[in-house]
Amino acid sequence: MKFAAAVAIILTAVNCIAEPLFDLNYIVEKKFLTCNKEQVMIPEKDKKLTLVLPAGAEAIKLSIDYVAMKKGNWSQYNTFLLEIENTSLETVSLKLNFIRRAIDDSLIQEENPLYDRKIILLPGKNTIKLNVESLSGSPSRVFLVEETTLIFKNETTKAITLKIKELSVLYIEDE
Repeated sequence: MKFAAAVAIILTAVNCIAEPLFDLNYIVEKKFLTCNKEQVMIPEKDKKLTLVLPAGAEAIKLSIDYVAMKKGNWSQYNTFLLEIENTSLETVSLKLNFIRRAIDDSLIQEENPLYDRKIILLPGKNTIKLNVESLSGSPSRVFLVEETTLIFKNETTKAITLKIKELSVLYIEDE
């Protein structure tokens, strides 16, 4: 019986090794998340953040400041996780940017400071997992992440509601 309990604990721990570096609640509560249109961002008590994207092509930009948060060193983590629910039947475009700087010989050097990725959010749940090493361009390169921007674009004629359910950096053991 003790063996079965130990195996269950080990299997549970295999997927995610440590506490996340940060999570969505921490970012929203400490006000490290800013939006170019404050009225579209609605924090909720159940660990979600609702965004109401107005109709038309105006972009909504969320920014996360890791320098102010003092959580820019992601070297002990391997996954950036973003989970968004698109409650409409329409798609939404998301441009995901990471501003980062390489650390070489104890000096911070600007090198390839921006990582861009365009993502289409389909109706329903969308899970985006990025390997943190891919942000640096090299597995041996240590870097500091300064900021992440999420730029949402609604090109329909009606408002679209998105629910951000998870936003974190964590270490996930290989599956």
